[in-house]
Amino acid sequence: MAEQKSWEMIQAELEAEARRWAVDFEKSKEYKKLKEEAILWVYPVLHGFSTIAVGERNKSISELDGDTVAWVLLEGMPREFVVDVTALKWAVDIMEQFFQYAQRVGLLSKENDILEQIKEVAPLARRRMIDPTLWKPHKAVIIEALQENVDLNDRKMMEKFYKKYQAKRAGVFAETIVADKKVGRNDPCSCDSGKKYKKCCGASH
Repeated sequence: MAEQKSWEMIQAELEAEARRWAVDFEKSKEYKKLKEEAILWVYPVLHGFSTIAVGERNKSISELDGDTVAWVLLEGMPREFVVDVTALKWAVDIMEQFFQYAQRVGLLSKENDILEQIKEVAPLARRRMIDPTLWKPHKAVIIEALQENVDLNDRKMMEKFYKKYQAKRAGVFAETIVADKKVGRNDPCSCDSGKKYKKCCGASH
């Protein structure tokens, strides 16, 4: 019986695979079409895409189809992909050029509709990538920490940031709660009868 791989082993393999993809992709004509700002994020985006495709859809690059790619771009990455917001902005463009390259060099199965699906979902996927209302809580925390230049590997720094983050979130939540006001005896009754409180619901008090 073949030994079942741990998630740590799978992650290490995905990381190595993404680095190989990035190195080969960097030599391509498709890579040269990317904006300079996008080029900085090629490896993290490829790694994030492959992790979600394998982790949530159990698909390697050679097994990908259009529906899987569309789901990862529209749902998986917006919710799960933890990275600097700038990378989120360019993620769809990077994956679009990468799959054009992958199709050209034969990394994908010949029978697939990936490029057609990406073209169809790209405008919506770009908006969803940067929509914070779609981010899972852990992603929102880490992205805000990155924006504040918090060292994620510094435990004390992260603890200090997280306390501040929780306090801010609690403050926002508190502002959304409308406190019940005590009704005065001469105020209009809250039952909308049009009568004063003392001659309506307050008459029995």
